Amino acid sequence: MRECAACCEKARQLVAQDKGEEAMEMLDAQFRKTPGDVEVLATLGDVALVVGDLQRAQKMYRALLLQKLDESAPISKAQVFAKLAEVTLGLGEPRKARNLAERALQADPALADLPQLLARIAARGGGEAENPASAVAGDEGAWRLASDSERKKVADFGVILALVAIVALATLSLMLVV
Repeated sequence: MRECAACCEKARQLVAQDKGEEAMEMLDAQFRKTPGDVEVLATLGDVALVVGDLQRAQKMYRALLLQKLDESAPISKAQVFAKLAEVTLGLGEPRKARNLAERALQADPALADLPQLLARIAARGGGEAENPASAVAGDEGAWRLASDSERKKVADFGVILALVAIVALATLSLMLVV
């Protein structure tokens, strides 16, 4: 598999030199030799995403979901779901993208780019998460990464909860008076 690693490294170098198509050709040849190699699949998906071949990127990332991705793999299941969400959003399917991003969030709540990805999906019509705080809940690092609009949503959610509590207490006290 050393050959695969060398091929993937060369492909990354080609992409850095703005030679994405050449990198795709090289990775395609390697993929034909080793179709189940996780690093080749991940790199091929990444390069396809860079060159704008979203259908190909989607195909590679989906193939990765069928592979065994353990700690030694160059990509995690959460990262694959996040990349699939990004590709799906690019293909104009924000609701599917949201579902994929939420699966990434379930797999790894600490994944760095998820708050921004969820915000981009919401901005493109992907709907809101069931709990507005879910994109940033429980993680100080995620809270710092959250955009101002995401923080406002969480704050607004807190205000709404406080208002509901006040109305419930007022109703209860009126019931006790009568």
